[in-house]
Amino acid sequence: MLDPLIILAALACGIASRALGLPALIGYLAAGFFMHEIELDGGELLHTLSGFGITLLLFTIGLKLEVKKLLEPRVWGTTPGQHGSAAVIVHGGAFCSGRPVSRDRAGSRRHYGHRPSP
Repeated sequence: MLDPLIILAALACGIASRALGLPALIGYLAAGFFMHEIELDGGELLHTLSGFGITLLLFTIGLKLEVKKLLEPRVWGTTPGQHGSAAVIVHGGAFCSGRPVSRDRAGSRRHYGHRPSP
């Protein structure tokens, strides 16, 4: 029942972000994040439309993707550094907060904040 209002609110946020010189997608995402935070759920129609929208978004990204640019050395040269630094930041932050990611004796991976039961 709220689906048309939710769609109109997302459209308004998209138009507002375009007026600010940003892509409309930023406005749509902001509307979605906000509505999620206030726990506003849509119906089946909105769920179907959102799946269709994500499919179109990924298709559009695929059309614009240039494989030759992905194979350039500057892409592959910086990717390991970015992943390594992100791993150090995430694991360092988890360790400093007292909830490191580690492996138990059985070799299974524990997630952040998981405490084994005694």
